[in-house]
Amino acid sequence: FLVMIAMLARTRNTTDPHGELVIPGTSLLEAAASFQRAGWSCLPLRGQQPAIPQWKQYQTQRPSPAELRSWFGDASTQPTGLGVVTGKLSRLVVVDCDTPQDAAFWLSRYPRSPLMVQTGRGGAHVYYGYPTHLSVANRVGVLERQIDVRGEGGYVVAPPSHHPNGTRYAWVTPGASL
Repeated sequence: FLVMIAMLARTRNTTDPHGELVIPGTSLLEAAASFQRAGWSCLPLRGQQPAIPQWKQYQTQRPSPAELRSWFGDASTQPTGLGVVTGKLSRLVVVDCDTPQDAAFWLSRYPRSPLMVQTGRGGAHVYYGYPTHLSVANRVGVLERQIDVRGEGGYVVAPPSHHPNGTRYAWVTPGASL
């Protein structure tokens, strides 16, 4: 497992085609469009759950711009959050540290990433590039802590979503270049 983390830290493909950090706008639609341009597959969320029943198809295909507009552009049906699908399609693995203590533990022992999110509960999502030569599955309770790995078959809640407690997910390192 530790070898995999070291390999993930060396993989830096979490940028848009111009090599800039993807910073979402203020709306979910703007953020989804920005993430889509970076090659990340997105889906609408209600709370922390997918708002569409067929969400798993977006692990192998990105939604169309029309689908994004239908999901995020209609105020009457607008979801409460935005999910980013992890795995090969989006070229992402995300380490999800549920608590501030687990985030501090992770960040003190393993390679940092220029893309990090503070979660609604004060934890962190640490984004790494997906390694082309490995398969990374979802794992829960890594290192016997409240740390999960989101790879193939997973997703994470992304900025500018709101946690059910009302706190907004936010990029920790806005404007950073990779």
